[in-house]
Amino acid sequence: MAMLRRKYPQAVFHVCVEQSKGALISGLLMHEGIHIFPINPTQLANYRKAMSHGGAKRDPDDARLLAKFLLHYGDQLSLLEPGDETTRKLTILAQDRRRIVDQRTSVANELKATLKQYFPLILQLWPAKTYGRCLCRLLLKWPTLEKLQAVKTTKLRKFFYGENLRGDHIEAKLEQIAQAKPLTRDAAILETYAMRVQRLAKLLLVDIEIIDSYNHEIEKLLVNHDDFEIVASLPGAALQMRSRMIAALGTDRSRFNSAESLQTFSGIAPVTSQSGNTRLVSHRWACPKFIKQTFHEYAGLSITKCKWAKAYYHLMLSRGKKPQMARRALAYK
Repeated sequence: MAMLRRKYPQAVFHVCVEQSKGALISGLLMHEGIHIFPINPTQLANYRKAMSHGGAKRDPDDARLLAKFLLHYGDQLSLLEPGDETTRKLTILAQDRRRIVDQRTSVANELKATLKQYFPLILQLWPAKTYGRCLCRLLLKWPTLEKLQAVKTTKLRKFFYGENLRGDHIEAKLEQIAQAKPLTRDAAILETYAMRVQRLAKLLLVDIEIIDSYNHEIEKLLVNHDDFEIVASLPGAALQMRSRMIAALGTDRSRFNSAESLQTFSGIAPVTSQSGNTRLVSHRWACPKFIKQTFHEYAGLSITKCKWAKAYYHLMLSRGKKPQMARRALAYK
């Protein structure tokens, strides 16, 4: 880059790349006079097929294709605007937090499936959240029914009080534990599944702690963001959804010249394919999945807090739409 700048000191360099973030982008942004135009890898793949029907692919050839694409179709590409530091931090934290939540859900589902095989009592004691701290800590201490029932009632009661459970809930759980019958007495299952359950419980506790730290950091950034008052006014949006809406909209609003362009970019606008008398409307798969998910999930949250959203949702249901279809239609609106 230094060599090019010495040769062309006043030039503005246009760079077309198949990514919008990463080490390469960060390195290029450190230099002045560089305009970066991200391109979707699918666009380049289709362009490559148009230029070379044999399907051959080499990095030098792709570099030349990117240059040609930028030269001939540059007006269809958007200039990368990285945005301010706070927005970029919020975006990364919100996306990472969502991945950790998905990981927690996966581990919790595996834990639930394992408990069904030898220790279903735990799922009766905590039917709502398999990833709760109290449940995980109990399994780390007493991973089988035999070990749990061998503990004195006073010790169990002290444990539950330490987990901030209410007195009436504690007595009900103690009674369930005392009356429970083992699903199996097979030592091979009990010993191996107990080890698996303790591993999963440890993973869940780590994820819970990390999610809490992400929540704390997101809240600090969010309240100081320029758009906080706007996202705080969205009915049904709590802390995490507010940060995700900021991440979805970004800093450079000029890249969305209409509501339709945002609908298309985010993937909440359906795709219409028509040939002759055949017309097909389907999902839009080529889109940022995190942003699409954000709008869909916010539509579901808004139903309970916004009268208009609730009315539109029930209107869609009355027309025979399934709940998920009705939420997608609300997200589009």
